[in-house]
Amino acid sequence: MTLIVKIVLSVLMLAGAGIAIFGAFELWDSIQFAQHSSGRVTGEFLGYHREVHQQTRIPSAKDLDQSRESYAIASYPEFRYRAADGSEQRVREQRVHLFELYKPGEKVEILLSPSGYGDPRLAGFYALYLRDITVLGTGLAFILVPMLIWYVVMSSLANPEVSAHFNLFWNRVLGEVWSMKVGFLPVRYILIFFAGFMLLGLLIAGIAGLAPYVAQLRFGSGGGLIETLERGRFEEARELIAEGANPNTTNQYHQNPLLLALEAEQQELARLLIEAGAEVNIKSKMLQTPLRVATQSGDLEMVQLLLAKGADPDAPEDENPPVAYALADKRYDIARALIEGGTDLQRGYRYENREYTVGDLTVLAKQPELSELVRQRGGRFTD
Repeated sequence: MTLIVKIVLSVLMLAGAGIAIFGAFELWDSIQFAQHSSGRVTGEFLGYHREVHQQTRIPSAKDLDQSRESYAIASYPEFRYRAADGSEQRVREQRVHLFELYKPGEKVEILLSPSGYGDPRLAGFYALYLRDITVLGTGLAFILVPMLIWYVVMSSLANPEVSAHFNLFWNRVLGEVWSMKVGFLPVRYILIFFAGFMLLGLLIAGIAGLAPYVAQLRFGSGGGLIETLERGRFEEARELIAEGANPNTTNQYHQNPLLLALEAEQQELARLLIEAGAEVNIKSKMLQTPLRVATQSGDLEMVQLLLAKGADPDAPEDENPPVAYALADKRYDIARALIEGGTDLQRGYRYENREYTVGDLTVLAKQPELSELVRQRGGRFTD
């Protein structure tokens, strides 16, 4: 029994050491960044870029707007500032903020990058150090708590009498649990099953954690473009496009450079990528398409350009069409462009045991001109 306790505590301390070392390196990096920063400027905080899964359902007639569900996964701060040459720079930090402390439009102090450090960062204790200190503290807790337990338990077990009583108690408890049954099924089989299930889960989590690095192996000449866009280095991305970087590589979320540019509201880059041959009908694992992103951004010109380049107005097939988002967001000029661009006006969408068509959605939106356009194009209404 003593050996089992030692093994468990040792594993916890080793895990804590790894976490603490990572946190210490990150904290040291942040300290060096602040000490060697090439200067400070004042900028504007734009908001948090959230890794989000969003789903919009076909709305009911009662309320067209309350039809969207979003699930935030992580929050990355975005800000902009004026560089020394007068150009506007927009940056998305790659370090997650634990709490969404800053507000859009707020003036923020920005630390410019030292040589070789990449993008600027937000100044201040919270932005620079809190995450790293939290990671370091978590790692130290994983070391110190097992050490304390080790000291108390192992010291007690060193006494032969205490050790004998402990082993007797443990063997009795283990024997009783091992012999118990749930119905006809022995508890030991249930415990073995759950232990195996947990180990399998850890294995899958480990493989999933390596997925981004495995994906990097197949990025080829476009991998730099993907990484550059993900880091918000838009000027560098423009140079890579001009140099012929592959516009159709994808990251682990099946986002190509065009999707990343549109999600960052970089319309000029998006146009360059489209002209370079970027796939306009790509669908990410979050069910995002370029046309859907442009629709939700309210960019009529980009919607028209994507349609002209062959974007499918009904994609993705396993989600609601872009026109549903346009109507829900009251972007009626975009809804018109999508209807005229070939949206399927016969297709029905199920919601709460009822079928809706695009024509029905225009009626719910109280847009008689769009309803008439649907009728003129032979669209179907269920009512």
